[in-house]
Amino acid sequence: MLMQMWFNSNNLIHISIQQITNYIMTDTLAFFIPHIVALPLFVGKPLIHPDYWGGLAIVPVVTLGYLFNGIYVNLLAAPALAKRSELIAYATTLGASVNVGANLLWIPSWGMMGAAAATLAAYMAMAASLFLMGRKVYPIPYEYRRLGVIAVCLTGVSAGAYFLGLGLSPDKILLRLFVLSAFPLLLALAGFFSADERAALKTMFSLPS
Repeated sequence: MLMQMWFNSNNLIHISIQQITNYIMTDTLAFFIPHIVALPLFVGKPLIHPDYWGGLAIVPVVTLGYLFNGIYVNLLAAPALAKRSELIAYATTLGASVNVGANLLWIPSWGMMGAAAATLAAYMAMAASLFLMGRKVYPIPYEYRRLGVIAVCLTGVSAGAYFLGLGLSPDKILLRLFVLSAFPLLLALAGFFSADERAALKTMFSLPS
């Protein structure tokens, strides 16, 4: 679960250092999808046949959709604690309606990218609706500032990758590594990590004596 969190002693939703590591690992896989699929794993043949590489363009869109699906799953806590399960049905119905409508609207013009965008729109609608309904029945004090920092940093890294032309061809591996390394650096510069988290990172990456 991408956005897994828990209550800390101050009754705030706490983002752990393990989750930040998960974000970085997920970004790493996303950045190197072109290299992964091109690996000659099967007697010199790539993981995915080159004829299908054109479909990789939808992977970032669908992945972003599953990010919002992860947010939606975590937002289930509010209606569950308030014993208002009907809110989940409302959000699910809205998501299904958006998905069907967007598919009908976008697939004729955009093809498979339209289907991917419809999936993203549906998950966004589900997450947004459940958040708005959930906060009315059982408000949960999420750490909005820290979540915002993550969103801004991810957006900055993604925008940098786009403007540097890091598409879906298996090249520019050093440039990809450079852009990817900017994510934890931006988090640190934004003051995201607490003293405890910085200590945990130092312990995690310290070499044994």
